[in-house]
Amino acid sequence: MAFVPNPTVYIDPSGLIIIVGSSDEETWASANERAKATGQTVLPASSLYPGALANEPHVEIIAHGSPEGGKVKFPANGKNWISGQELGAELQRFGLESNAEVVVVACNASMQPKKGQSVVAGVNQATGNAAVGPSGIAYVRPYRLASPGGANGSVDLTGGEWRRAAGGTTTPVASPTAHHGTW
Repeated sequence: MAFVPNPTVYIDPSGLIIIVGSSDEETWASANERAKATGQTVLPASSLYPGALANEPHVEIIAHGSPEGGKVKFPANGKNWISGQELGAELQRFGLESNAEVVVVACNASMQPKKGQSVVAGVNQATGNAAVGPSGIAYVRPYRLASPGGANGSVDLTGGEWRRAAGGTTTPVASPTAHHGTW
């Protein structure tokens, strides 16, 4: 697999998927802009089935994150807000590959809550897969409050940093995989 970086988006010709965890208009618009910019396939979480993530080396979740961290809006087990461990279990149930990278584009996905663990740490613990997400507020362009510049489909991060959870530790990263700057 090869990534071709550029300052705001990336191109990956093989196996990219976006899972939409929140069913509101803003989240769908964000997912569709990401898909246009990256060539990813978009699926609503409600349409996943066992084996749906087989052969997908990069899985991106676009959803709302809890202001306190530790939860993401994703329908599972009759709940709307779930922990990273629960999200990881759902991804495994749908066939997440053992070497797939998981990127959670949700506000505060890597923020350590007062109790429990961040969403990305929970995904990593549940699956063993590296998981990346923002510790601040994430916006996918275009959105109504966007500052000038940046390509549609890129992700802006306000008041935080990107963090990667792998091997039980969470560390800051410049940007997920070959994504650069605002992605």
